[in-house]
Amino acid sequence: MKFIKTQLEGEILVSNSELKNLIIRTDQPYGWKKKWHHTNSVLRVLDNLKQDKIFRDVLDWYNTPTYLDDFITATTKLIEKEETGIFHIVGTDYNNRFNFAKMVSKVFNLDSDKIQSTNSSELNLSVKRSNVKLVSSKIKNYNIIMSNFYDGLKKMEKY
Repeated sequence: MKFIKTQLEGEILVSNSELKNLIIRTDQPYGWKKKWHHTNSVLRVLDNLKQDKIFRDVLDWYNTPTYLDDFITATTKLIEKEETGIFHIVGTDYNNRFNFAKMVSKVFNLDSDKIQSTNSSELNLSVKRSNVKLVSSKIKNYNIIMSNFYDGLKKMEKY
């Protein structure tokens, strides 16, 4: 797992430096994007369902999706308070990608029958993806509240 190793090595390098540092970990950020942004899992579901395409999502990949506006708010607070160390900034739900896709279809009133399940073994990936559960318990000390997935989607729907 070269990516994880590289990321961990980077965190260790930064943590061991003499520089004041703040390391933030997140998982599956989602929200509306600008033209120059990368897409995200929620937008992929929406794009496919709006085009009336079948969308396959994975039953054995678990995530803790993070609403981008919450992430920005939390990160800004930590920077303003000049915090240092490692913080997890993630939403409150931990579930598989298939169930999250179904919730996207429900909130945006799209055809959930177009969402089909698959397993990661069917994807023929060169590297096995592990499920990691991040929890934002440390940021609760700063009165930072992260949205659950449903509430984050409802906030997106209002825009």
